[in-house]
Amino acid sequence: LGLSRQTVQQTADGLARDGFITYRENPHHRRAKLMQITAQGAQALEYVQAQQQAWAEQISGGQAPEDLAAALSVLRAIRERLECNPSRPASKRRKNNETEPPEPDGH
Repeated sequence: LGLSRQTVQQTADGLARDGFITYRENPHHRRAKLMQITAQGAQALEYVQAQQQAWAEQISGGQAPEDLAAALSVLRAIRERLECNPSRPASKRRKNNETEPPEPDGH
């Protein structure tokens, strides 16, 4: 996903601080803790999933299922091409504050 270990750790620490997860010992690794969702976290996740489902149904409402399937197929094919043969990774563009790939220089 292009996320640094520190970013993931900060996010997990925030979830723990807010009571959505707890850390527990990992029997397979001394330093890497396991995360376990709490009842509060499960309730929040359920709420978010319901909101996402309602949003998706609102956005896709009135579209023929076969049209949605075709759109999904095209998007998946594009993603595969980008993952297999990116001209320049997005993470490098972000480091240089670029939003678009550079223009070819013609050489």
